[in-house]
Amino acid sequence: EKTDVAFTDTELQNEISRKLGGFENLIFENVCFRYAPDSPYVLKGITFEVNKGDKIAIVGTTGSGKSTIIRILTRTYVNYEGSIRINGVELSSIPRGELQRLIAMMQQETYLFEEKVGFNISLGRESVGSLEVEEAARYVYANKFIEQLPGKFDFQLLENGKNLSEGQARLIVFARAIAGKSDLFVLDEATSSVDSFTENLIQKAIGRIFEDKTVIVIAHRLSTIRYSTNILVISNGFIAERGNHTELVSLNGIYAQLLQTLEK
Repeated sequence: EKTDVAFTDTELQNEISRKLGGFENLIFENVCFRYAPDSPYVLKGITFEVNKGDKIAIVGTTGSGKSTIIRILTRTYVNYEGSIRINGVELSSIPRGELQRLIAMMQQETYLFEEKVGFNISLGRESVGSLEVEEAARYVYANKFIEQLPGKFDFQLLENGKNLSEGQARLIVFARAIAGKSDLFVLDEATSSVDSFTENLIQKAIGRIFEDKTVIVIAHRLSTIRYSTNILVISNGFIAERGNHTELVSLNGIYAQLLQTLEK
């Protein structure tokens, strides 16, 4: 007589951790989402795949659903329909700690602690010592302004980094993500309200991350979009078009129209 063998919570956790040792691929399969059971869908049948080394740009007009995709991936929003799998493991089954290890979020909104600059990069993680903090800062060019601060990495930040500019705070968050040695980087490229000097550093940092990492980016600049391995054009909750820059321009469709509104 056949009997099913049930995993204990610990065994299941160990099996998930084994599969999630290092990022290999992410699959969205027919993903739909709505905020409430009686509300309209804001995502409708989203299907795409990200493999290690890919550079995926998500573009679309405001309200098209592109940010919702990211919020579902980071489990800010739950109760999606369809399947989202990382290395074959369903997203809803992945412990938050494992998800945070695998995915580095570099969003437009930043949060900094009322602590020293170094702590805001390391977050007290045992694997992130002073050397790793400095290397991460150099990687995203944050050292360009940190070295000018009184005390440098010992500079004390006010609540949420009120004694830094918005761009400087964003670079600290970039360095934090790099220091964590995550496998997949998800970022919002928007640089609104950032001074020109720091904006240039941010763009250089994004360029370096794009060269070296697996990236999903909500892209706002043609320079980033053009060099993506795949571009997803979101319209009204659908993936309306997909392909590389040259392919999508030749369609003369939504993407071609969108290019006219993007910063050159």
